Amino acid sequence: MKIDPVFKSLDHIAPRSGFILDLGCGYGFAAHWLAQCTDARTFLGVDYDENKIRIARQTAPQHPRIQFEFQDILEFEYPACDAILLLDVLHYWTPEKQQVILDKARRALRPSGKLILRDGAKADDGAHRHVHRWEKFATRLGLNQTREGLHFQTLNELIDALKNAGFTRWEIVREAGRDSNVLLVAKTD
Repeated sequence: MKIDPVFKSLDHIAPRSGFILDLGCGYGFAAHWLAQCTDARTFLGVDYDENKIRIARQTAPQHPRIQFEFQDILEFEYPACDAILLLDVLHYWTPEKQQVILDKARRALRPSGKLILRDGAKADDGAHRHVHRWEKFATRLGLNQTREGLHFQTLNELIDALKNAGFTRWEIVREAGRDSNVLLVAKTD
């Protein structure tokens, strides 16, 4: 967490209070990090990697504000929430399914809600080749799971997908990414 720049920015970006849905939560690092910053946030983390959810649950068995569930984010009905974290997971689905996820996220967000999206922005440069190589390595070793391969989109394609989902405003937080990873904060109004 110390070497990933997203954690330095996340507390300032996420709402100080409210219900946060963490899609593709993995081991639950983001929820734990944000829960330590204020007592006014509650979390539901979901992931389709059953082993990661098992471990995440073991890290918060008695935590009153953090819950983890084994769910496929394509099939799961997103509850109404104040913010959605979608960190480093969108590229595990085809662009069409990515759009479905973003559409569902937009519908689940309450007024003034935020989607906090970080993903590798496809580009023909060394920075993106590094991200792509790491993801291929991680999925081959089973550190991360994908059912459909890797489907990175360019920054413009990601922004177009946000527009298509109905987001009207977004900003890029450059200091929260490294290599080709870009953090987009999209808002519902």
